[in-house]
Amino acid sequence: MKLIGVDIGGTRTRIGAFDAGRFLARRAFPTQGVDELVSGIRAVLSQVGWDVPAAIGVGAPAPMDMRAGVILGCPNLPHWRGVEVVTTLTAEFGCPVYLANDATCAAIGELEFGRRAQDFVYVTWSTGIGGGIVAGGPYLAAGGK
Repeated sequence: MKLIGVDIGGTRTRIGAFDAGRFLARRAFPTQGVDELVSGIRAVLSQVGWDVPAAIGVGAPAPMDMRAGVILGCPNLPHWRGVEVVTTLTAEFGCPVYLANDATCAAIGELEFGRRAQDFVYVTWSTGIGGGIVAGGPYLAAGGK
């Protein structure tokens, strides 16, 4: 399955292309706005020769309304406040788009591909600080709607 993964960081944005679990390509650039994100995704798609991925997953270090696919705001990303990430990227690329907190994404990744621990707290610390909690196996969502 052809997938694009996006990590919007406080200072850098990273985009990766994956197919059947294999890493194919990446691009990193200073975090700016949604137009630069769209350009970055297009560049990665061109690099791997895809027109449309099966899906795009986006992690961002901000409170969000996950149902609406909107970043609500973040001190480190003031220009992303109110951005309709899911609607914008779905319209641009014509595929499903999933938005989640970056610490949530990291905790789920550790749960699925790490040491298979059933109870842990995953803490991120970079430009900001965040975390995700796994208790008894499933991820406990918090902070987003």
